Amino acid sequence: MTSQNNGVNANEQLSVMLLPLSAGRENAIFSHPNHMSTATAKNFQNALVLPEETPNRALCRAIVEQNWQRARILLSYRGNKRLMEQHSMNQRSTALHMACGMDAPVDIFLSLVYIYADACLMQNDDGCTPLLFACKYASDEKILFLLKICPKAALIKDNVGDLPARYAIRYKRCLQVIESFLQIYPSSVTVPNKNGISALQEFFTKVFFDCRNERHAIGVSSLLLQASRQRNKFHLDASNQKRPWHILHASIIEPCVHWAFVVFFFEKHSYQIEEQDEDGNLPLHLLCLSKKSFNDKVFETFFKAYPLALSVKNKMGLTPLDVALLRQHIRKVECIVEPSRSIAHMENMIGNEENPHRDEELNQINTIFSLLLKDPSVVSLFQPNSC
Repeated sequence: MTSQNNGVNANEQLSVMLLPLSAGRENAIFSHPNHMSTATAKNFQNALVLPEETPNRALCRAIVEQNWQRARILLSYRGNKRLMEQHSMNQRSTALHMACGMDAPVDIFLSLVYIYADACLMQNDDGCTPLLFACKYASDEKILFLLKICPKAALIKDNVGDLPARYAIRYKRCLQVIESFLQIYPSSVTVPNKNGISALQEFFTKVFFDCRNERHAIGVSSLLLQASRQRNKFHLDASNQKRPWHILHASIIEPCVHWAFVVFFFEKHSYQIEEQDEDGNLPLHLLCLSKKSFNDKVFETFFKAYPLALSVKNKMGLTPLDVALLRQHIRKVECIVEPSRSIAHMENMIGNEENPHRDEELNQINTIFSLLLKDPSVVSLFQPNSC
């Protein structure tokens, strides 16, 4: 056939289908479907299907082979929805899985979603939904579209217990995608998989170090810490008043964030060292409050940046030293009042001018520290209303 007798241009001729070699079809050439009758077009669609496969399997094969013209023709088959439903019941990957995995053209992707929207919730043998495939292989726009069409898919885990939000974080999706997942399901950042690892833990132990874009890494960090903060109801109350948000404070409180990240966030947001949260706590208060173990470098960095923090009280009237004593965090008390350096820090805090109470305060702190080293149980003597 030539372009003259078909009425099609050269570009359309490139879309004429040549089937894979099989018995009796080695030289099968078909006309463009736009120039066929309905019956001829149906026969043409059927001819694209090998004898041993259903039209839907042929569609999956066309998508995997990235033969987009063949896929478009097969999608025009009116019975495709029923065949897709039957194919989905065997728990293998559907055509929508394939389209997300191959990042198919938008028109094919949209056709599959509109033909059978329930496929968005279908899981294959690995427990993966099309959304999980999209988070790994497809564009950010396709992920956002699937979330809009079927937000319930964001709640479905694979066989390992990983949620789509974890996939989005792992494969460094844009902030809009990650934020969309967290709006639908904030707990997804702290829900552990079958290995006991949450998305937040995975990010701060692996993904963060793989991020080449520092701005993106900090942005994701902020989103995850805010989601964790919301889930744990930490620093939140029942009012609608917007509460202050500090990434430095949140990184100290979050159990899975290593102390090195605390220093990193301090370097990026050093002004927050002097800011109090809604409970009146400075970062130094939170260091003493947290159950995590912190390297001495964190305390030294904070002391150097803001020596006056030692005298600041939170809304309960407690200084950082008071908090450490109440929590019986002996090592943290040691970092605050160790004799070898407490005098220098206290002098910076009190000032160089004459202060008749300075020596008395220093002696009191060092005495407390000495007592705690000998007998940690005496911490109760320094608690409020202990007398």
